Amino acid sequence: MKGNAFAWVVLFGWPIVVFLFFAMRRSTHRVARTTAWMMFVSVMLLPSSVEYDPPGLPSLDKHRIAFVCIAIALQLFHRQQLLGRVRGHNFPRLVFLVMVYGAVQTAATNADALTFGRKTLPGLTSYDALSLSMGLLLDCYLPFVVGQRVFRSERDLRDLFEVMRTCALVYAPLILLEWRLSPQLHNWVYGFHPSEFIQAMRGDGFRPVVFMNHGLSVAMWVFSCLCATLALERVGARTLFIWVELVLCRSMAPTLYAGLATLLGWLTRPRVSAAVIVAVVFVVTLYPITRATGSFPADDVLEFFRGIDSERAASLEFRMQNEDALLERASVRPTYGWGGFGRNRIWAEWGQDVSVTDGYWIIMLGTLGYVGWGAFFALLVFPLLRYVWHFREMPASSRAMMSVFALMMALFTLDLLPNARSDFLSIAYAGMLWTLSERLSQKVPRQASLARAPTASTLPPREVAVQRQAPA
Repeated sequence: MKGNAFAWVVLFGWPIVVFLFFAMRRSTHRVARTTAWMMFVSVMLLPSSVEYDPPGLPSLDKHRIAFVCIAIALQLFHRQQLLGRVRGHNFPRLVFLVMVYGAVQTAATNADALTFGRKTLPGLTSYDALSLSMGLLLDCYLPFVVGQRVFRSERDLRDLFEVMRTCALVYAPLILLEWRLSPQLHNWVYGFHPSEFIQAMRGDGFRPVVFMNHGLSVAMWVFSCLCATLALERVGARTLFIWVELVLCRSMAPTLYAGLATLLGWLTRPRVSAAVIVAVVFVVTLYPITRATGSFPADDVLEFFRGIDSERAASLEFRMQNEDALLERASVRPTYGWGGFGRNRIWAEWGQDVSVTDGYWIIMLGTLGYVGWGAFFALLVFPLLRYVWHFREMPASSRAMMSVFALMMALFTLDLLPNARSDFLSIAYAGMLWTLSERLSQKVPRQASLARAPTASTLPPREVAVQRQAPA
């Protein structure tokens, strides 16, 4: 069992924290702000790579536990305030139904066991179809719906950004400590390193990991907080401070993303950001197809990166070589994939796993085929397209913040081509973007509150008496 006793106490005690936090803030704080705190604190502080495997259910890690607890707390304490039926309400349900259908077909087409030397990978059964479906419910549908239902106004978006900015400032001392001493906090507090220590080494220094599963996860998290700060204040001391925090993370891709977001936020109009978002959607959609058909100009891309950084170019070349092998494997069962148990990976004749899976798109393609891959990326791509369709109709204040938020979401989606997904926040962001793009449009009538109007049965007796005495 990975982790010390304290790690398991924190993991199993987190539901109590969530329910108490929602209960205490029920009447004094906005639901969006409360939800944002519970989303981000779990990512920042709970132990990574610790999973509880209950019978009959998929394994539960900190991300799944966090969103399950948030969903239950919302139903218990804020049911009347959740977004009701609006245009596009059923979009995540339809995508999830496609995912479930694909998962059932994946299990049905992978009933055969695979043997590689002494290693045997079991065939899939109806139980595995159920487990795959439950995993998709927890990983995709639930985070999207939480974001879709809770965040529905400009004030909610501002609450989200303010919480993210505060979290980044709180995390800064921990990042600075590990930048100086090496990633040790997770080991000191929870008794183990969440990933291989060598992956934290970068040149003559270290990439901070803190309580996340990888240094890249920390860098992408700080990048998102920087985008939130840019949306709130554009230029300021806190923006520069978080920029320094991101540089200390020693990850090139998030730093480049932040540079692009800063440039577009400072120097251009939202329509330029919209054009970049369309370009990202185009790349994310076509990259797997062109890689599978062999029409992607891999040699030209590698030559371009060799002119920038030979070490990064070598890393990219290694990833592409593994992608080629995994694509060949996926082409054997392209529609519904190979399922779990490592069946999508490359195994040597003597039973050793010799593959390296970096990009999340190739993981989804090999595991659930083109059906699962298409449904998952639909959850990310369609909210981006919905924003591009509606952003001209938004008031200036909303459009300014939404342009940064949508660009951040697009770059998170783009990052799933070279890297794996570390948490479910990007899916929650997609749900937020789906609702906000529609509701902040001037075509949609605005309401001060989405809660049900008070009735005589819900008002205090004194207010009921006042209403009855009021003149007609």
